Amino acid sequence: MTATIISDADVSRYREDGVVCLRSTIPLDWIERVRTGVDADIAEPGPMKRITTSSGQSGSFLDFQLWQRHDACRSFVFESPAAEIVARLMGSREVVLYHDRLRVKEPGTPEGQAGTMTNPLPD
Repeated sequence: MTATIISDADVSRYREDGVVCLRSTIPLDWIERVRTGVDADIAEPGPMKRITTSSGQSGSFLDFQLWQRHDACRSFVFESPAAEIVARLMGSREVVLYHDRLRVKEPGTPEGQAGTMTNPLPD
């Protein structure tokens, strides 16, 4: 699949709202390939890993620059239709990946739940 499946209505929605939901746009084989890179990173995070939960709680962490450490992620960036899709939405001839980020949030992690704050303001 290529960005030709992105409709003019999708482009308009993106340009108007700054976001658009594109279901089933990335072929499943690409999703499975990048999943192997994500799974590898979860098993052995890189040096930029940031833990975002308190000790003893269900976990959440961030990791960065997966495309530089995992072939599956690098392949997704340079070979999948993702860049073509993004370029079509933005009306650009090229897309430059400045940064990637993986956010892992395990079930029960308090951050991000309704009614919770990760950095509450002092009284």
